[in-house]
Amino acid sequence: MLRTLCFVVVILGGGGARAFLLTEYLVGGWKTNVGEFPHMAALGRTQRIGGNDSGIEWFCGGTLISDRFVLTAAHCANSQMSDPPTLVRLGEYDLSTEDDSDHRDVAVSGIVHHPRYNRVQAYNDIAVVKLAEPVQFSRFIRPACLWQLETLPVEANGLLTAIGWGQLGQYGDQPSELHKVDLPVVPNDACNRLMSTPRSRRLKFGVLPSQICAGDLAGGKDTCEGDSGGPLFLKSSDPNCNYDVVGITSIGGICGTARKPGVYTRVSYYMNWIESIVWRKQ
Repeated sequence: MLRTLCFVVVILGGGGARAFLLTEYLVGGWKTNVGEFPHMAALGRTQRIGGNDSGIEWFCGGTLISDRFVLTAAHCANSQMSDPPTLVRLGEYDLSTEDDSDHRDVAVSGIVHHPRYNRVQAYNDIAVVKLAEPVQFSRFIRPACLWQLETLPVEANGLLTAIGWGQLGQYGDQPSELHKVDLPVVPNDACNRLMSTPRSRRLKFGVLPSQICAGDLAGGKDTCEGDSGGPLFLKSSDPNCNYDVVGITSIGGICGTARKPGVYTRVSYYMNWIESIVWRKQ
C-alpha cells in the first residue's frame, strides 16, 4: 500500500474563507514543534472540488536538500503521472492555517524520477523535484544533509525518525499538524523473513540493498497513509544541516501492524544519481 496523502485546502468564494479535509497521518507518534524540522516539504497540486470550488491538495512529503531541489518518492512525483505535483510548500507546520510559521510556496519547474522506477513495483522509488526559483533559508526553511554510508552511527542506537502529515492509524484521526515518530531499523535479512508471507507483488524480489526497513515489531509505531516521500533521518553532526536523511518513505502494509515494518528507499544507494542532478557542474 503506497503511503500517499490527500490533504485539501479549499478556498471558498471571494471572502477568503478556508476549510480543510485531511484524509491521510503517522502512527504512534506525536506533534513536532514549529520550526523543529525545517527540511520538511509538502508536495501539492491544484484540485477542482464541487464545480467552481478550487484548492490545493497536499498529497505527499519531501525533503529540501538544496536551495533548488526537494527529494521525494517516485510514486509521488514522476513523468508518467496525470497530475504530478505543481507546488512545494516549505517551512510548514499546520496545513490548516496560514499563521503558524513563515512558510513559503514555490512552483515546481521540473521532476526527475529514477530511470529504473516503474509504477508496478516499489523499487527505485526516488525522485528529485526542481523548484522554479531558489529559496532563502531561515529558521523555518533549511536543507537536510544526506547520509552516505550503509551503516548507521553507534549513537543512533538503531533508531531513525520519520515525519509527515499522514494518518495516526489505518483508520485513525486526521490532524493537520506535522508529526514525528522514532522507528527501530530492521535489518534487511530479518525484514525479508517477515515480508516473505504473503509476498507483495510490489516487492516481488524481496527487500533489496537499495531499501531499508524500519518499524516497531511490537506494532503501534509506523508511517502511514500520507507520509509518502517524506524523510527517515537521524540527527546530524554537521551544524550546517542539523539532520541526515537515511531513507524516503515508500511502501508498507496496514499501518502499525506488529512484525510488518515499513520499507523505505535507502538514500546512500542513490548518492551518485542524486549528485548527478542536484550538484552537477553547470
